[in-house]
Amino acid sequence: MATRERRCYSIIQPICRNQRHVQRQCQEVLISQFCAYKNPNPATRTQYPYLLDIQTGLLSELRTTIVIPLTPSKMAAQISLSRLNPTFILDGESFTAMTQDIAGVDRKQLGVQAYDLTSQRADITAAVDFVLSGI
Repeated sequence: MATRERRCYSIIQPICRNQRHVQRQCQEVLISQFCAYKNPNPATRTQYPYLLDIQTGLLSELRTTIVIPLTPSKMAAQISLSRLNPTFILDGESFTAMTQDIAGVDRKQLGVQAYDLTSQRADITAAVDFVLSGI
């Protein structure tokens, strides 16, 4: 009976190792979600200096990604909805997410990764939910 148990463990062990390996890969893939990139487009860079990538890393093989433009808060409309337009402090300057201006862009068009806003995930997700469902 001990021999039979050992065979069972030897079959299960490699499966568990593969599962752990896949989990590590998923974590690495999700890194760019909720990262702000410098806007490389000179025509829109003043109004939107950063583009916030909100697309899941599970779709990283796609050519495009979904971004929310970030604008300096002083340039944002005085009347903005805090749930729709969360504000972030980046290097001491306030930026507002213009969630209503959400767009798809070619990944090659993204500039340099500048900030990781993963800690603001709840506010970002709530803004997108508000656009989609009003909740």
